[in-house]
Amino acid sequence: MHEFESFLLRILLQLVVIIAAARCGAWLFGKFGQPQVVGEIAAGLLLGPSVLGRLAPDFVSYVFPTDTAIVFRSLSELGLMLLMFLIGTEFDFSHLKKVGRISVSVATMGIAIPFALGIAVALWMHPQVAADVNRSGFVLIIAVALSITAIPILGRIMIELDIHRSRLGTL
Repeated sequence: MHEFESFLLRILLQLVVIIAAARCGAWLFGKFGQPQVVGEIAAGLLLGPSVLGRLAPDFVSYVFPTDTAIVFRSLSELGLMLLMFLIGTEFDFSHLKKVGRISVSVATMGIAIPFALGIAVALWMHPQVAADVNRSGFVLIIAVALSITAIPILGRIMIELDIHRSRLGTL
């Protein structure tokens, strides 16, 4: 088998495992009345290095070899862009005229609170997981990552709960 075909098969195997786990997580959490996106996130945590990587490191290194990471980084960025686009097409922004100042306050707090929590978590985590890395850079990356990822997740949850077209959802 050629090198490219082998690489492509590994990527397809990874996609099958990731999509199957995400759909199972979404279905399971949906059965308990929780947003499906939370089940998808839980599936990702289970497949990642924190859980499956510790329980079955050989399986993880076989299914998720490091040479395919660049492909999934690119796919994840594309997926995030598509998710944000879909959220934009689903929301009814006509309510913004009535609640402009309030929505700016809510949006600011929706970023500021996760950012502050990200700083606190990063300061606590730094000595334990990244002591050899520059502290301020580590703290900034964690805080920004937590604050910007909250927005699309909240958008997905509002769409699932069908409140995205309401006054509350627009806030």
